[in-house]
Amino acid sequence: MHRDPPKVSVIVPAYNARAHIGEALDSIHGQGYDNLEVIVVDDGSQDGTADHVQTGWPWVQVIRKENGGAASARNAGLRNASGDLIAFMDADDLWLPEKLHIQTQFLQQHPEAAIVCSGFKVWQPSEAGVYPSPDKLETGIKASDSAINPEYSGWIYHKLLLDSFVWTSTVMMRRSLVEQVGEFDESLRSVKTMTIG
Repeated sequence: MHRDPPKVSVIVPAYNARAHIGEALDSIHGQGYDNLEVIVVDDGSQDGTADHVQTGWPWVQVIRKENGGAASARNAGLRNASGDLIAFMDADDLWLPEKLHIQTQFLQQHPEAAIVCSGFKVWQPSEAGVYPSPDKLETGIKASDSAINPEYSGWIYHKLLLDSFVWTSTVMMRRSLVEQVGEFDESLRSVKTMTIG
């Protein structure tokens, strides 16, 4: 029986992200996933991020709000998302090809799973301050590699206390999980580095 792919809502919090957000949005568009909505939540940027997105990527829904942090921006995106599945992308991160296809396919095949994530690679500049092209990165990740690592599956809370191997930009979850556990805690702030996943 053929099933249509579920609708995916991608939420992108953005604060003064004009310099990098285009590459992030292009990597989402490059997934080739048709049943998709992309929501950029401009978190009080002062560099014209929202206008830049509306001009260059008119297929993206832009929400403007006062600065409240990434959790606050993600929550604003969640309240406006209409997808069956929710994915997150930080404004200065990139996705490798097929990320959305692999994760949506897994969730379709495993109704008992509510959330999935992938590996990620911290994307660092050279000594000259130049970031390498994403296709030159040695990520150790193959787009066709959808195998599940049992060491990082199931109940992993105790492992996450020792080392967080879940990066928000790699997560996809069912809307039902969001409805069950609630929104992000807006009192928590995070440290950010550039990643590719």
